[in-house]
Amino acid sequence: MTESRLVKVLRLAFALVVVSSVAGCDTLSGMNPFGDKKKPLPGERRPVPKVAPSPPDEVPQPLTWRIESSSKLA
Repeated sequence: MTESRLVKVLRLAFALVVVSSVAGCDTLSGMNPFGDKKKPLPGERRPVPKVAPSPPDEVPQPLTWRIESSSKLA
């Protein structure tokens, strides 16, 4: 590629990036996270049941630790 052709390609790429970013601003204008809230679905509200058990107070040691400690005592 000659240098003048490379410059033309880079200018075209830059122009496409600018045009696409300006066009993207129009589509993002409708997305407002702080806008009016939608009407909630009808029905009774109940809390989600707890499925997982509570974590234990003490974490058990691996079995290899117990075998090594008992062999040191003997």
